[in-house]
Amino acid sequence: MNPDGTDARILISATGIGNLELSPNGRQLAFEKYSDGEFSIWLANSDGSDLRLLVATGEETRLKTWLNEHTLLIGIRSGPFNPDQLRSPYDYVNYTLDLQDGGMQPYSSGVERAVPLPSGDQWITCTYGDFGLRLHSLDQDPQELFPHFFMTPWWSDFDVSPSGREVVLCLHHFADDQPQVPGVYHQRIGDTQGPTLLCSLTAHCAVQWSPDGKYIAVLENGETLYVLDAGTKKVKYQFSIGPLAEPSFVWSPGNDSVLVTKIFGTAGQESVELARVNIETGVIIRLTDNDVNESEVDWVTIQ
Repeated sequence: MNPDGTDARILISATGIGNLELSPNGRQLAFEKYSDGEFSIWLANSDGSDLRLLVATGEETRLKTWLNEHTLLIGIRSGPFNPDQLRSPYDYVNYTLDLQDGGMQPYSSGVERAVPLPSGDQWITCTYGDFGLRLHSLDQDPQELFPHFFMTPWWSDFDVSPSGREVVLCLHHFADDQPQVPGVYHQRIGDTQGPTLLCSLTAHCAVQWSPDGKYIAVLENGETLYVLDAGTKKVKYQFSIGPLAEPSFVWSPGNDSVLVTKIFGTAGQESVELARVNIETGVIIRLTDNDVNESEVDWVTIQ
């Protein structure tokens, strides 16, 4: 759709699609698909054309993110998929997938979240049930970051600055075995001084740097949006934007707003629609109005 919500159209029509990821240059889309007991990862141009299969397996296969224009990060869980079977999160093996030759190289194990660095050859991960983050490279051993933070990807969050030199993280800090106040922490990569607390929070939050590096947006408990000045690391704006259907958001390329999936309507007549929040005024603009509950919001630039 256009930024104002007009001209909504289907890019790809298929059942079982999830986890859409846009390439760094905005020209390709990768996504997961699950159908008839088979997991697969597909690739297409950003306008939906030239759809092609990359990986197909009977094992649980997940798309993580793009590392660069020709490399994806994926995870594959050993054994056939059974939604009723509880298995260890460490059954996952994580790989780099080269789109040029189809080669796959393992780099870690465990359920994890991965964020690429702008260099295109490094990425940072947090692994379920482990302490700290890890800085990975295509040609070097991983390095540890935030070693005193206990990571749970389903409720903690972190992001890397557009420069690739700073990290922000929302979590509890366990220093000297004493849990501290949950909050937003900051650290420069390679800094031996340790993390700095930017602001204290009371609940789960999602955090993202703006594309131009000017702001850090924090969404607390799917309700309150904080906008920090990335230079001073101080809160500049604060707005109540809930209730939201998902505790997450995505920045617009223009750095002036974030997209959310917001709950509209009264009790018993709710609908989940896409909305745009101005980060300086807090004004919420509803972008969709239909009988489909929206989710998995992303901003796609078609070139």
